[in-house]
Amino acid sequence: MNIIFDLDDTLYDLSWPFRQSHKELFAETLGEDCEELFRMSRIYSDEVLALEKEGKILSKDAFFLRIHRTYMDVGLDMDRETADCFEAKYRYYQKHIVVPDEIKKVLDYCKGAGHNLALLTNGNVKGQGVKIKALNMLYWFEEENIFVSEVTGYHKPALGAFHYVEEQLQLQPQQIWYVGDTYEVDVLGGKRAGWNVIWFNHRNRPVPEQNVADIVVNTAEELLGIIMKLEIL
Repeated sequence: MNIIFDLDDTLYDLSWPFRQSHKELFAETLGEDCEELFRMSRIYSDEVLALEKEGKILSKDAFFLRIHRTYMDVGLDMDRETADCFEAKYRYYQKHIVVPDEIKKVLDYCKGAGHNLALLTNGNVKGQGVKIKALNMLYWFEEENIFVSEVTGYHKPALGAFHYVEEQLQLQPQQIWYVGDTYEVDVLGGKRAGWNVIWFNHRNRPVPEQNVADIVVNTAEELLGIIMKLEIL
């Protein structure tokens, strides 16, 4: 099987660095529950990344714009100094992220079964490289099978991102199973490209009425079970 994984919030808990930074800086004033803030930060992150790619904003301003927009949603007009402090803490925790044991079991199984594995992730090479190193992704994925949007030239859900991977791996769309956590980016993008898509909806987000994912799973255990079943089809 040819299995391509998204990285952020699919193979590790993307919210952990955000939650830790929020807890240290704002838990007393805004409360510790920051799930909605984190969700909005992901939306703003994608928007800011697209603007950065188009040259409409400078890279040095990207994090500030993302985090400023996020906290404006709860009435906090964060200044640059506070945003820089948040970013410093966020970057620190980002270097200490880990692959959950349940996900390790999925990746270990796929590697042991001899499946052709690849990563497709949005982001820039520097930022994603830090995560890839911290998570020891090269244990499961060959370096040439790791695709970052800054290198591909396309930002998911753009079809070019998916077609780029097909060309590099010399695969047809129907030969690929893609695993991602974001419906709008991973599921819709993958299906438009003609890929088979497993929506790893571990945050239990509402399933659209006209859900286009081939399979929806909510836990890593379910994901592993589905991969095992697909092997015998």
